[in-house]
Amino acid sequence: MRNFSIVALFFSFIFSVSGQTFVVKDQQNQQTVPFAKIFPEGQSPLLADINGNFSFNSLPSKATIKLNGYYDTTIVIQTISNYTIYLRPVVKELEEIKILPGKNPALRIIDLTVKNRKKNHPFENDNFVSKQYSKFVFDIDETTLKMLQDSSIYRGDDTTLIKAKQFLDRQHLFLIENASCHYFEPPFRQKEIIEAYKISGFSDPAFSTFAREMQSFHFYDNQVEVLGKQYVNPISFGSSNRYLFLLEDSLIQNGDTTFTIFYRPKKGKNFEGLTGRLYINSNGYAIEKVKAEPYLRDSTGIHIQVVQEYKRHAEKWFPQQLHTTIFMQNATLKMGNANAYVVGKGITRIENVQFNVPEVKKQRFNNVEVQTSHGSENVSEKEWEKLRPDSLTVREKNTYTVLDSVVKTSNLGKYVYALKVLTTGKVPLGYINLNLKQLLNFNGYEGYRLGLGLETSEKFIKRWINGGYIAYGFRDKDIKYGGFSEFILGKTGVTRVRGYYEKDVSEMGAVSIWQRTNAFSSDDLRYFFANNFGIGERYGLKFNSVLRANMPISIQAQRQNLNFKNGYSHVPNLDSLTNFEIFSTKFIWTWNIREKANILGNQLIPMGTRFPKIQVELEKGWKIQNLGNLDFWRVHLSLRQQININGFGRLNWQVQGGISSENSPLFCGFFVPATFDKWSIYVPESFQTIAASQFYHQQYGASFISWHFNPIKMKKQWSRPQIGMHYAFGIGKWNNKESQGFAFQSMDKGYHEVGFSLNGLVVMNNAAIGIGVFNRIGYYAESDWKKNILPKLTIGFKL
Repeated sequence: MRNFSIVALFFSFIFSVSGQTFVVKDQQNQQTVPFAKIFPEGQSPLLADINGNFSFNSLPSKATIKLNGYYDTTIVIQTISNYTIYLRPVVKELEEIKILPGKNPALRIIDLTVKNRKKNHPFENDNFVSKQYSKFVFDIDETTLKMLQDSSIYRGDDTTLIKAKQFLDRQHLFLIENASCHYFEPPFRQKEIIEAYKISGFSDPAFSTFAREMQSFHFYDNQVEVLGKQYVNPISFGSSNRYLFLLEDSLIQNGDTTFTIFYRPKKGKNFEGLTGRLYINSNGYAIEKVKAEPYLRDSTGIHIQVVQEYKRHAEKWFPQQLHTTIFMQNATLKMGNANAYVVGKGITRIENVQFNVPEVKKQRFNNVEVQTSHGSENVSEKEWEKLRPDSLTVREKNTYTVLDSVVKTSNLGKYVYALKVLTTGKVPLGYINLNLKQLLNFNGYEGYRLGLGLETSEKFIKRWINGGYIAYGFRDKDIKYGGFSEFILGKTGVTRVRGYYEKDVSEMGAVSIWQRTNAFSSDDLRYFFANNFGIGERYGLKFNSVLRANMPISIQAQRQNLNFKNGYSHVPNLDSLTNFEIFSTKFIWTWNIREKANILGNQLIPMGTRFPKIQVELEKGWKIQNLGNLDFWRVHLSLRQQININGFGRLNWQVQGGISSENSPLFCGFFVPATFDKWSIYVPESFQTIAASQFYHQQYGASFISWHFNPIKMKKQWSRPQIGMHYAFGIGKWNNKESQGFAFQSMDKGYHEVGFSLNGLVVMNNAAIGIGVFNRIGYYAESDWKKNILPKLTIGFKL
């Protein structure tokens, strides 16, 4: 009986271990290591998964674990403690990779992967619905955490380290979770509905998409997004000309072969590239696993690594897990003799994937790609336990408990709210906001303009904003002022009705600038050079809304009374008109083609588009007694697009044009955007060699094209030269200029200019400064060639 008990105990141990999950970790930093190759004695080899986990079908006595960057490790199974296997990293200088003569076997596999890319692309061929769970944890770097466990570093009088250890033993720095349902229907319609989100200390839904924004959902598009930046995909078309591929290993499992291929940009290739390993499965030549990180580190001190694992569902490969690690080495804290920094680790799990289901066809798709459902911030803990694949650890639970209390007692939420308001160009001051755009401005007419603008915040009355401003121009020596009252309608705040009164300047021949969501834009730079204005009173009503998330509209009715101090007069039918009473209605329609938006809580956030943007403006002036003395109409159309070309650079183009009625005053015609002056900076989408009020038209067309190559990689971080080219063309007419009482030209013969720039010669933090040379050519060029050439500074900002 005793021997039987021993045998039973032995087999009990065998069966428990053979079904047990083992985990592979890095011996130095204690982190799990994905995709290690395991060679069990007498059995077929296998791969660890994205979490470093694996299990044996039957227990071998020994196994060898191999992985690039680590020493081969042979283990005796019965001696393994806590089912954890540690690999020792190889610490050595990277040797130069030498390519030997002959055909590279990795290229055949890459070519087949590219050829099958459309078939394996998750967003091709079939509709699907899936459940997703994401968790992102922020902590101190592993080296510091390990150091804090060493008791020899503590001294009796040093309580800082002791408190740090107690804090980090108890909790993480920050924790975010969300659970969502993802719907997709070919060719490009998709929607992710966030059913629950939880943020330690906060409830702002803006954090709910954090994990989603860190990396692309899959690795099949021409460009892969990592930390909001686009990188050339190593399996995009033509990647074999840009990337070096090396076949490192192959593994046969269940009749299919997994090829391990190392990749990095080739020497001398100038593009935003990645490095890492692709694990390609011979069954369909699909991505089974992938590891990637930017090949070059920038000066921000932030580095990111992404790992993805795919699973075969119903004969189709599909993402199963996405891992993200962010090393924030710019966020440092002194701890003893070490400089600790923040590390963020995220995981997204995709489960319950179903293809070609009727549920998807019933889903109402629109341009909203991500949306928080009602009550998603208040999901009970009982419901969360159903949504989480694994229960929270004690440290994770403590993170929620402690930070919720800290934020509540310290009013930290107010600072987060203040940062959000600041992105709109306003400074929150309790019940009022200070408008930064009113503080200091400059243009060619007013010179420096000093002002003060205040408005009520949502803390005063949430959906009713009242505000006003006062300003003074030091060149025209006039005081300007105005006020408004605005009502916000609807849940997302995109529908607004505003009534206003202003006594201020109005630019001659101006059209509305492009609709935008950020506080500052390159369109504002052109205003520095504008110098032809009238001044007077204006008041009216404005209605802003969206037809769809990517289709804003604006309807306006306005009366204004304008005078011009430069002696301008309009002489229709020989009657001089110097005082302009204008009553007009205006309709502006913008279409950002295929732009997606997120609705997070009560806020609609446009996400941008790589497709063209169109804006149409229709304006009608009405001759009505005591309201307006001008009868006119005008139409303006503008199209623009930015195209990023893999490995080469960026193309920007804009085409615009307009037509106005005959006998219109100059004010109701069109200027051309122009930025020539004695001191000059390059302004995109404008004529660089034309003075601001040199050309006006009743009918005109203009085009602006610029090309910027990728920055040249330099050893010095303070310089990243970037070659740019510029071309602009304009043509237009004004039939009877003599009726305007103001000297100007029109581009009857067609105006051309070209330019060359060297941007980023000096880089300081987020600002880049360079130089450019622009040349007037064609009919309007001067006979002296030196007068046609204009140097300019180029200034760029990375926000």
